[in-house]
Amino acid sequence: MGFNVVEWSLTSLIWIIVAVLAFHVYKNQKEKTKSWKIVLLLLTGIFSFSFTIPIGGEFIRVAILPLGVMALAFLFRKKKEKWLVYRKYAWLGFWANYLFLFASLLSNPIHHAIYPEHLAHTYIAKFDEPSLMMIHPSGEERIVVQEEFEDALTTMTFQGDFPPLAWYYETENHEQTEPRYVEERFPYIVNGVVPKWGSGIESIVYMEKDGKGIMVSTPDGQYYFRSVQELFVEGEK
Repeated sequence: MGFNVVEWSLTSLIWIIVAVLAFHVYKNQKEKTKSWKIVLLLLTGIFSFSFTIPIGGEFIRVAILPLGVMALAFLFRKKKEKWLVYRKYAWLGFWANYLFLFASLLSNPIHHAIYPEHLAHTYIAKFDEPSLMMIHPSGEERIVVQEEFEDALTTMTFQGDFPPLAWYYETENHEQTEPRYVEERFPYIVNGVVPKWGSGIESIVYMEKDGKGIMVSTPDGQYYFRSVQELFVEGEK
């Protein structure tokens, strides 16, 4: 997975909030706890039994049982005075799970707002010696016209989500049980294209045989875009 600046920023923010709260606890305690112990207590407190629920196409973990806190309470069962000092850090670690849950719920909407799925520029923001790799014999030798490609990015129209694997094969009739491979609609892969910085998107960009359409395949789906002009010329690079 690439660098996801939204996820990284929200995670960093949550850790800062946890650190500020831990410092507040530290400042108001008479018996000061060493910093390394605070870190260990927080990390142990985070450990919990959780269940996963699907929300908006993502799987979110919800902590329900503070296993780390319970383990520490058992460990210091004979040292009640120390446990009275340590337990606030342990519980802070457990409740931090819900701060991370809130960050997870915010991450997707913010990411989609910054990196819209319906814009080709999200998936192709920069070029690094772009070239076409033919992946099916129905294709022909072609050269990417970088200038045309760059100009087309701002005017490419989003045609919608593409049904997974719909373009791989079709049958001669409904009675056939074995698929018959036909002329490939997307016989090229576009190499040397870079997604928008910080998006964390990993994708494969396919080009249509007529040179005017591209399909972007990501772990979340496939997106089809069309240009008014061809993006390649005849020839071998």
